[in-house]
Amino acid sequence: MKRALAVLAVCMFGFAGLAQLDISGSWTGNISLIPSVALNWTKLSLTASIAGWDFTSVSTFDSTGFIDQSFSFSGTMGVFAIEGSMGFDPTVPAYEYTDISTSLDFGGVTIGLGVFHGIYPYGVSYFEKAYYPLTWLGLCDGHQTGDALMLYTLSASFDPFWANLKFLDCCEGIEFYSATFGATGLSLCCGVTYDATIAFTKDEGFKSLDIAIKNVFPICCGISFDIGVTYTVTGKTIWAKPKFAGFGDACFELYADLESSGGTNEDLSLNAIRVDGWAITCTLGECNYVKFVSFLSPDNAYLYGYPEGTFEFIELGFCGPGCCGGEYVVEIAVHFTQTTALFGIDHIEAYLEIPLMANFLLTVDFSSSPSLNIGWVFTF
Repeated sequence: MKRALAVLAVCMFGFAGLAQLDISGSWTGNISLIPSVALNWTKLSLTASIAGWDFTSVSTFDSTGFIDQSFSFSGTMGVFAIEGSMGFDPTVPAYEYTDISTSLDFGGVTIGLGVFHGIYPYGVSYFEKAYYPLTWLGLCDGHQTGDALMLYTLSASFDPFWANLKFLDCCEGIEFYSATFGATGLSLCCGVTYDATIAFTKDEGFKSLDIAIKNVFPICCGISFDIGVTYTVTGKTIWAKPKFAGFGDACFELYADLESSGGTNEDLSLNAIRVDGWAITCTLGECNYVKFVSFLSPDNAYLYGYPEGTFEFIELGFCGPGCCGGEYVVEIAVHFTQTTALFGIDHIEAYLEIPLMANFLLTVDFSSSPSLNIGWVFTF
């Protein structure tokens, strides 16, 4: 009888646990129809949520097949917040990396621990994006295919102070790599604040002491300066960098920057305010607008978030209620060129978002260049 009750209790608690399991996900993709039919990419994401934890799988495919697989998780264990990810390259196939971190907030102090493990060269791309400006071969020179790198990061912060310790293992045992200590927003005087950072490494010992004061000496027209000093074992560098806040409001934005020279252990010269272009946006309704963008320096358009080489374009935007409670979006842009063309038009672009169901969004991306792409977002 007792054994039967025990089995019944296990089954009941087991089903109760399963009842807390929630499965969700999405299927996204993009197909090219013009100039040729091809699958650009598609992703299948699945998330299992149970007892406050999320476990996610993301599988990526393109016209060549299965190209990327990653897993991630996040949740809490007592007072610890934990998250991590793991990547694989299905084309080899090969394991790429594992990256796990945890943090604890207690009494205003935040303590964190991170552990990275990766295999060369499969984990290089992820590592150098996640841990920029560190580079794999800069840490483990001479690594060859199949060699492993492990990086341990211990951090702590107590506003305004912070510290960061790194330990490295290039398949030769764990060793100290670097220690960085700093403070942010320390008060100097007259409402001026400064940041300070001191760094040590295993190879160099004391590496540098940096002190930076930001947004000081505002002179006019949105111009101010960052100034600082860097101390190293071999000398001292004093630097000053001008900053330009720019002009603009909700309707007009001027794309401009400062032209300067010197500023590092020499006189700083402000040579000119360089005007690259401007944008005028007129809001016609809740989600309808017309936008005029013009660049005097098309090569600098990328500095302001536009494709390099952008000269001029007019963009019209519309949106409105779609089916199933969604909202459609239409954006049409006419791009102009500096070379000879009918009415100066280089090409026309159009982008559409059309909700077909509450959980299904269709996207259309067209250009007269020519290209036509169809995309979708299906959530479940």
